Amino acid sequence: MTNTEPHVQQLVIGLYRETGIGSQDLAGVGFCASTLVILVFFMKIFIQENWFKILGIILLLIALGNLTMGYYVFLRWAIMLISAYLACWFYNPPSGQKNINWVWIFSIMVVLFNPIFPFYFSKNTWQTLDVIVSIILFVNIIKQ
Repeated sequence: MTNTEPHVQQLVIGLYRETGIGSQDLAGVGFCASTLVILVFFMKIFIQENWFKILGIILLLIALGNLTMGYYVFLRWAIMLISAYLACWFYNPPSGQKNINWVWIFSIMVVLFNPIFPFYFSKNTWQTLDVIVSIILFVNIIKQ
């Protein structure tokens, strides 16, 4: 037994309590179970912080299919709202450091996807924009 194992067990016990998985005695729990608990904890945090970006990516990739006009109007509203929220968040983040590049990127997305004064592009152009915006959202998740 190394000196770090008691610290790892304490961390895992705390993560069990934090995630609500259970607070059973972990004396016999191996490395794999401990790693799984830690992974679940961090995935929970990751999804809590990025769920709307993940939702935007999914909605944009679904839009690559042949769907009704109602879905595309819904998509415009959803992406516009997600982009507006992100632009505001990057303009006034909790850390206090503005990221003007992301503010501009998400502001352009708000203008492109706004349903009130819509831009009319061909289906191929919209599909290309959907892929580009999905990539932008994905990069934003990774960069953060």
